[in-house]
Amino acid sequence: MSNVTTNEDIMLSRGIRTIGRATDNDIVIVDPSVSSYHAKIVTFFDASYIEDLDSSNGTYVNGKQVKKHVIRPGDNVFFGNRIYSITNQKKN
Repeated sequence: MSNVTTNEDIMLSRGIRTIGRATDNDIVIVDPSVSSYHAKIVTFFDASYIEDLDSSNGTYVNGKQVKKHVIRPGDNVFFGNRIYSITNQKKN
């Protein structure tokens, strides 16, 4: 997963990765449009899905609001005003 604005890469390893503004998340996004506990990404085998955690501004995949959705390389995921692109990467 890569931040479209900063080109920051985030590896999606197997298991559950939480995303949000709070510092105890696995992926911390410092932005007021992102909820403290915004979403989680679950990766198992070679598949990943994203699940919104009842965030204030919602989670979007390719412009559509989702509650739970499979993500694939090439998808753009929006957490508030932040956009991340799902990239093809090796999963641990």
